[in-house]
Amino acid sequence: MERNLPKQLKNPTEKTEKPDLHEILNELVPFRISEVVVQKNDSSRVSIFSEGMFVFGISLFDATSLSLHKGTEVTAHQVDDICATILRDQIKSWMLGLLARRPYSRFQLIRKARTKQYRKSDIDPILDDFESKGWLNDHEFAKAYANDKYNLAGWGPNKIKMYLFREGISQQIIEKVLSKLDDDPDIYETLERLVQKKKNHFLREKDTFKRKKKVVDYLMRKGFNGNDVFKFIDRLIININS
Repeated sequence: MERNLPKQLKNPTEKTEKPDLHEILNELVPFRISEVVVQKNDSSRVSIFSEGMFVFGISLFDATSLSLHKGTEVTAHQVDDICATILRDQIKSWMLGLLARRPYSRFQLIRKARTKQYRKSDIDPILDDFESKGWLNDHEFAKAYANDKYNLAGWGPNKIKMYLFREGISQQIIEKVLSKLDDDPDIYETLERLVQKKKNHFLREKDTFKRKKKVVDYLMRKGFNGNDVFKFIDRLIININS
């Protein structure tokens, strides 16, 4: 007699809305695992089959931890553990993929995870694990972000501070990271380089007072401290006019 399998397992090629694993397993239990097959493209994962039909994929480590072997009968009380384990693995793999491309702050990963409707209770333990392993570090993120924006984008400390705060970095970390930029001994050279890049733009203004104001406004929008800007503005203007 044919087993009363869920519709998605009977005809997996039929176009339907992607089923929820919880829903599939709850319809299927109790069921006996007929095969545990190592996946061809990833030997660290296995596919679980029941009566010749694929049911779900899971890491080999988690399959072993949950005692999912050939001949094991999966019951209703195991469904929550299986689904929670698979979800955790999915979130972890997704987040590691993001971190492989560029650094993220903890807040940024939480924000991205929420767009996928992941729950805070599922996210936080993974992020805690990443931080304990050094894969996620708000201080290192802030330091790299600040250096890139200061040296490559020409942002001043105030603008960097605003964006770091927006990305969830604590005030303590921001102050520690920016302390080096605030004491930059080459601040004049930094301002001079930025102003010279826009020299032709500033020279279009024939009124010298308005020209000076445009330079000040530009550097302030870039996020540099007013004290530094006004300290060097006369030298900057002389170099523009020369």
